[in-house]
Amino acid sequence: MKRLILFLATVCAVCSTLAFAACGGETALHEHTFAQAWSGDGSHHWHAATCGHTDEVSEYGEHSWDDGEETTPAGCTSEGVKTYTCTVCERTKEERIPATGHTFAQAWSGDGSHHWHAATCGHTDEVSEYGEHTWNDGVCTVCKYVGGVEALEYTLNDDGESYSVTGIGACSMEEFTIPSIYNGLPVTGIGDYAFSSCAQLKSVVVPDSVTGIGNYAFSGSKDLMRVVIGIGTKRIGDSAFSGCTNLVQLVLGSGVTSIGEYAFMNCYKLVEVYDFSALELYAGETEHGYAAYYAHNVYRTAEAESGLKEENGYLFYKDGSAVYLMGYTGEETQLTLPDSYRGSSYVIYASTISGGAVSVGANAFYMCTGLTEIVLADSVSSIGAAVFYRCAALVKVSIGSGVTSIGAYAFYGCTALEEFAYDAASCADLSAYNYVFYEAGRNGAGLSVTIGTNVARIPNYLFHPCSDSYYMPRLVHVQFAQGSTCEQIGDGAFYGCTGLTEITLPAGIAQIGYDAFRGCTGLERVTFAQPEGWTVIGEEGGAVPAPDLSDPAAAAGYLTETYCAYTWRREGEG
Repeated sequence: MKRLILFLATVCAVCSTLAFAACGGETALHEHTFAQAWSGDGSHHWHAATCGHTDEVSEYGEHSWDDGEETTPAGCTSEGVKTYTCTVCERTKEERIPATGHTFAQAWSGDGSHHWHAATCGHTDEVSEYGEHTWNDGVCTVCKYVGGVEALEYTLNDDGESYSVTGIGACSMEEFTIPSIYNGLPVTGIGDYAFSSCAQLKSVVVPDSVTGIGNYAFSGSKDLMRVVIGIGTKRIGDSAFSGCTNLVQLVLGSGVTSIGEYAFMNCYKLVEVYDFSALELYAGETEHGYAAYYAHNVYRTAEAESGLKEENGYLFYKDGSAVYLMGYTGEETQLTLPDSYRGSSYVIYASTISGGAVSVGANAFYMCTGLTEIVLADSVSSIGAAVFYRCAALVKVSIGSGVTSIGAYAFYGCTALEEFAYDAASCADLSAYNYVFYEAGRNGAGLSVTIGTNVARIPNYLFHPCSDSYYMPRLVHVQFAQGSTCEQIGDGAFYGCTGLTEITLPAGIAQIGYDAFRGCTGLERVTFAQPEGWTVIGEEGGAVPAPDLSDPAAAAGYLTETYCAYTWRREGEG
């Protein structure tokens, strides 16, 4: 017998899904299923349905964040990151931590002139509360640093009414003026060996109150560069400055009547020795060329009317009709000569000077770091060695037509030099290794040179060595002034100027020396105003017609590579 089974349909009370049960049996209700893994967003977590009912969730609730962990520490100038984790679902979130800023030591640091709090965070170039010392009896009232001039060692003299300085003591200053008064009494002497082998000392001014400088007083102080001795000093002791190998300038008071033996022995760099009042030049007579080896060679009274004169910081030495600018001690950066040296024909340093030919002496502006611009006009006959050595702020230079020689190292270390205008009618050839422009133009845009209308010949090796390599000058542009009368470019004149990219040669050029453009690896175009009639002459004297020079790119290749070792001459020229 067949049995009829009746199924009754029911609806799930949770999700409305149909469910069936046999008649008379229990109803089988539908149930959702959920993932074991957690789902979540930025604020809540839950278990998502796996039965296809994606709007159903289980254990829905807010995150429970822990205390967080600094996963990326904050730095002095960089933000950090702190990471929080939910204790239920292990979801994470990040929070930015502000930069901490620099940290500084509580203790003071200092030198002879300033104090500060040093950074403790590793940024050693950062300081806090940087300022000058405020001295009171040799002690800074702010940081308690001991080192002012009052901290020198003083000894009461036998007369009981004056003091002598007998040692550096706790003074840490590199440049200072010795006090004329100490403890209410005058300072009248500098004792034997007082500053002997003083490693820190660079510049000292001896006051008028000091009548004598003892034996070996400054001997062996190798960094001492400048000494000014007041008009009250009568005696300089034996070997007083012996071994001061970096001493450059000595100003002697007019009261000096005795200089001891070997007082300036081995002062190899001493080139400026002046009388404090009359500023008479003391000329050394030794073969070394510095002012004093033995005492009798440094001190002499002025026997001639001519001598070194000072006006407004300018030091001039007159010799007959010639005027030599020996140095400058003023503060101006764009120089103007005193009115008494003005004239209508002669210009030097952006002003005028009369009295015949003018020379700029060796080392005259040595390391004058504030000098920014120089104009030398037709009256200037020569530029001495190292005249503008390491004038690091010098940007513009203009040289007149009267210069006949430029000394070695003349513009050595002028790293900011950008414009050099050269208008000398004739100039002695320079050695290939005189380093006239060594390091020039290394900073900034590089060196641009203008060849003036009076230049008849560019000297041999004038701009050599010159390249983009470290320490070499960086010549990037050369132009000839309109109306140029230049006829010759000397041997090796632009040798190795790798920064030079193009140049136009005026029609008057009739000879180009061998190696004039050798090594100019960046030179892409050479434009000849007169490209015809050229001959190249090799080392053995053989001459062949030059190739077609009307193409600037091809001409550059001939001058820098193919025929760089040849002398070039234009037809009809010797």
